Amino acid sequence: MNEYLSLKLKVISFFSMILVVFLHSYNLVVNLDSEVILLDNGYSSFIQIFLSQGICRVAVPLFFSISGYLFFLNSEGHLGEFFLKFSKRLKTIVIPYLFWSISWLLLFFILQSITRLGLFFSGKHIIDYSAKEFLATIFINPIPYQLWFLRDLMFLVVIAPLLFYLIKKTKYLFLVSILIIWIFDFNLMIIANESLFFFVLGSFISINNNQALKEKITKVSFIYILLWIIILLVRTSLIQYSFESTFVISLLHKIGVLIGGLAMWSMYDTMIASKREFEIYNYSFFIFVFHEPMLSFVKKIFFYLSNKSELLSLVIYFVAPVLVIAICLFVGSLLKRVVPKFYLFICGGR
Repeated sequence: MNEYLSLKLKVISFFSMILVVFLHSYNLVVNLDSEVILLDNGYSSFIQIFLSQGICRVAVPLFFSISGYLFFLNSEGHLGEFFLKFSKRLKTIVIPYLFWSISWLLLFFILQSITRLGLFFSGKHIIDYSAKEFLATIFINPIPYQLWFLRDLMFLVVIAPLLFYLIKKTKYLFLVSILIIWIFDFNLMIIANESLFFFVLGSFISINNNQALKEKITKVSFIYILLWIIILLVRTSLIQYSFESTFVISLLHKIGVLIGGLAMWSMYDTMIASKREFEIYNYSFFIFVFHEPMLSFVKKIFFYLSNKSELLSLVIYFVAPVLVIAICLFVGSLLKRVVPKFYLFICGGR
């Protein structure tokens, strides 16, 4: 992988992470212990649906595609090679997953014991969990719910030898099959079909040594961006006016994700094209593991202290993620400077 592609992946990953935080800033429904705040359709809901359920939804597919590409980069498919990759992923995926899952669980347990903070916790308290619920919260459905990405990634790493074999032997047939599963939203039970498709897509590009990623894209960038915006505006309008066909809305979403991925990829060359690596790009993973459930708390505090108007909902939508990202960058840089080994441990060596 050349220097241009390496930096491009890092920059796109960072901006995709910013999109993830804004995706989670969606506040049309806010659950407090005493009430559920529901926002009626209006300009705030239109903007939030367009951004969080449109623009921002391209981020996770990009992450899975990049993960698949990097996992199989220069891979020849030997079992010894896979064992080495597995051992590395224990450090980069499993350890951070368990650390942040257990840490947030313990923090919630402490906070839920403080009576005055009960308002900000909806649902069952941890002290009332059964042993089964306790273990499920750590390993399957962690409190920092964004860790589902690492959970799915762990599964994909385990079945990576099978994916390599199918991609090598069947070529496009396997890729198209997984695409159909994603388009028609077949339930795979143990993993999200979106996770599988985009990881396979990145893997396919890497295994077949596609050189297109190493080339700059400038001429068609505007076309991708324009198509992306038009599709998302149509989809958002249909949702806003309660269009009945969920399949049409789902299909528009998936076409939007595919075109949006191309738009994001090409935007780097037309709008950023940086030749310099900034320190801020290295905090993508820390923002990922640290922003939730902190962002949920910030939103709830703002709503609790406010008059819960439509305008305020939109203000909170933009202000809360900016505040949380700033906190993440401050805490991350502080930890990296003061306790660098600990920081590397909780971020999987990143």
